[in-house]
Amino acid sequence: MTIYLIKSILCLLVLWGFYKIALEQTTAHHFKRFYLLGSLVIALTLPLLVFSYTVEVEAQPVVAETYLDPTALTEVPVTTPVDEPTNWLAISLGIIYAAGVVLFGFRFLRNLIRLREKINTNENVQAKSHINVLLAGKVIPHSFLQYIFLSRKAFKNDAIAPEIIAHEQAHVTQKHSWDILAVEFLQVIFWFNPLLVFLKRSIALNHEFLADQTALQAENTIENYTNLLFTYSGGAHHTALSSPINYSLTKKRILMLSKTRSVKKIATRLALFVPVLALCVYFFNQEIVAKPATVQQKEEVTTQNNDTAETLSDSYIQSDKPKVITQADLDAISKDPTYRILEKKSPTASQISEWKNASQFGVWVDGKRIDNSSLKSNEAYSHYFISKLAKKKEKNYGSHYYQVDLMTPEYYEIHKKIQNPPSVEEVKAYLVQNEKVLNLIVIGSQIWLNGTETSVENFAKDLDALSKDWTSSEKRDYSIHVRTTDPAEKLWLKLQTAFETTDLYKANPKSLIPPPPPPVPAATDAGTPPPPPPPPAPVSPASFNEENYTLLNIKLSKTDAIEIEGQQTTISNVKKFIKKHFQYWTKDNPEKPRAVIFHLPEDVSEGQAHKAFKEIQDFKINSFTLKKEGNETEIPAPPPVPAAPNAGTPPPPPPAPSTQEMFDMAKDNIYYNDKKISPAKAQSLMKESDNYNILMTSFKGKKALIIKDKE
Repeated sequence: MTIYLIKSILCLLVLWGFYKIALEQTTAHHFKRFYLLGSLVIALTLPLLVFSYTVEVEAQPVVAETYLDPTALTEVPVTTPVDEPTNWLAISLGIIYAAGVVLFGFRFLRNLIRLREKINTNENVQAKSHINVLLAGKVIPHSFLQYIFLSRKAFKNDAIAPEIIAHEQAHVTQKHSWDILAVEFLQVIFWFNPLLVFLKRSIALNHEFLADQTALQAENTIENYTNLLFTYSGGAHHTALSSPINYSLTKKRILMLSKTRSVKKIATRLALFVPVLALCVYFFNQEIVAKPATVQQKEEVTTQNNDTAETLSDSYIQSDKPKVITQADLDAISKDPTYRILEKKSPTASQISEWKNASQFGVWVDGKRIDNSSLKSNEAYSHYFISKLAKKKEKNYGSHYYQVDLMTPEYYEIHKKIQNPPSVEEVKAYLVQNEKVLNLIVIGSQIWLNGTETSVENFAKDLDALSKDWTSSEKRDYSIHVRTTDPAEKLWLKLQTAFETTDLYKANPKSLIPPPPPPVPAATDAGTPPPPPPPPAPVSPASFNEENYTLLNIKLSKTDAIEIEGQQTTISNVKKFIKKHFQYWTKDNPEKPRAVIFHLPEDVSEGQAHKAFKEIQDFKINSFTLKKEGNETEIPAPPPVPAAPNAGTPPPPPPAPSTQEMFDMAKDNIYYNDKKISPAKAQSLMKESDNYNILMTSFKGKKALIIKDKE
C-alpha cells in the first residue's frame, strides 16, 4: 500500500506539473478539463497495472524429483508457531487515517446539507435549462448541479445582466459540479494528498474559463464583460461545492478572455505530453514482467532400476487395474504441453520493509516459516510471491492477512523450472473417456487435485466433491497419480490423514504415501532365480601395482564418510563421486584392469569394505585387496577357489556384515512382513534368524533391512 500511494502521488505531481507549465495558459479549455480528470484516473490506476511482454525461451527438461521416503514422515520435527509482536506503529497510523477520513467526510456532508437547505427553504423558479433559487439579501450568483442561486430582489427587478445568467448556465449545462464532487470525494479518502487541493483549484479555474468562453459567444465585448465581472468582486460567502461568478477574478482569468486560439501551439504542447505519459507508464506501473513463449524440444525419458538409480522418478501410480494411466497418457492430456519458468523477481527494499509488519504479513523463505524481523536485504532473494488469505478459511487468518513466499538464489535455481499441470478442462475431458484418476501434484506447500489448487484443510472436502458422482464400481476401482517436488514438512502425513476421512477411501482404502522397498521374496523349492554373481576375491598385495592395474585407493572409517585418493565423500555417494572425479578409472583398459585397495584403520571392521564394495561393484572390478593401517602387514589373500570343470567359477564375495552391522546401517529403516518395526523389535526377531528371510538393500541412498517369515 505504501508503494502504491507514493507512486500515485508522484504520478499526479508529474501530470499536474506538466499542466501548469504547458497547458494552463492555452485556450483548449475542453481538452484541459478532460486532461485534469484523466490525470486523476491515471494516477489512481497506473500503480495497479502490470505490463508484460513475451520472450522466446527454450524448453528445459523437468528436473528429476525425489521419491518420497516413508521414514521422512515420522522424522520431521514439529515446528512451533512464532509469537508475533503487536505493530503499534501500524495501529497508530490506522487511527490517524480514520480520524482524517471522519473529519473530511463530515466537512463534505456538511456542505451538501447546507446546499440542500438553501434549495428547500427558498423560492424555486423553473427555467428551461435550470432552476433558479432565489435567496434573500445580497448574493453573488453561483451554481450547483442544475440550480443557480440568485438574489431575489435583483431577479424580480431584472437587475441581473444576461451575461451573468449565461455564465452560470454554462456551469449547469456542462455539469461542472460533478467534477468538483468527484475531487471532494477523493479528498475524503486521500485527505493526506496535498496535490488534490491544487488540482481542485486548477479544475475550478478551468471551469471559469469555459463559462467565460460560453458567455462571450452571445456578441458581448470583452471590455463590457470584464466590467460586469468586476461589479461582482468580493461579495457574500458561498458553499465550497458551488461555482460562483467571482471565483479567481485574477489577472489570469482576465488575460485569458483576450487570447486567441493557436492550433499550432496547442499541437506542439500535446506532442510534448506523449513522452511525459510514456515516462509515467514506465516508472509508476506496478510491474513489467517478461512472459516466456516456450520453444518445445523432444523430451527424453530415462528408465532406471532400483539398484543403480541415483534419483528416482518424480511420480508413481497406484492402481488395481493391470492397465493404468502412464506418464505418456498424462502428457497426452494437453495438446500443447508447455513448461513454466519462474521469472527472476527480486523484491524491493521498500517491500522488505513493509513485509516486516507481522500483523499483516506471514513470511516463508524456501518453504519454511520465519520471523518477520529475520528478513534480510532484498538482494538475498531471487523470487517472491504474495497471496491473500481467504477470510476465515485459512488457519492463519487473523494473525496475518497476506502470505509472502520468498526464494533464495540457490533455492530458486532448483525450483525455477516446473512443468505446468494440465488445465482443468483438459483433465476433465480426459477423465470422462478414461478410468477414474486422482492426479495429485505437490510442490512445496502448494497442492493441486486434478488441476485445481486446494489445501490440506480443504483436501477431504474437495475430494468428496470430486468423487460424489462416481459410481460404486468407480469408487472401488480408481488410480492415484502423485507428482511431488520438495514437499513441505509432514505435508504428506496430513494429506493421508485427511484422505482417510473421505468416502473414496472408505470404498477402497489406499495410501497416498509411496510404499516401502519391496520385501525379499519367499524361498521356493523350484524356479528361484540364481543369486547375482559374487565380487572377486582379494588378491595378493604384492601383485597390486600400477604396472598391472588401474588402481583406486579408498580409505574407510567407522561412519559413512570415506576418502578416495585424498578426496572426501560418503559410501552412499561413492559411485556418483567416482564417475565425476575419476573418469580415468572407470574407462575399460584390457591391458590394465580396474582394481581397488581398501585402507582400514585399526578400529574399522572389514564390514565397511563390504559396504563400499557393494556400492561400486557395477564398475566390474577385476581385483581388490584390504590393507590395515597402523601396521605394515596387509591382510593376506585367501587361497584361490578351485575352478569348475567346464568354466571358471568366480571367487567368493567379501564376508557378509554381521547382524549388529546390519542394524547400524539400517538404523530405524527396518520392515517386518511389509510393516515398519523398531530396532528393538527387530533384534528380538533376529535371535531366531533361521525362521526368517533377511535382505539388506538400498533405497534412495539409505540402507533398509527387510525381514519376512519363511513359508
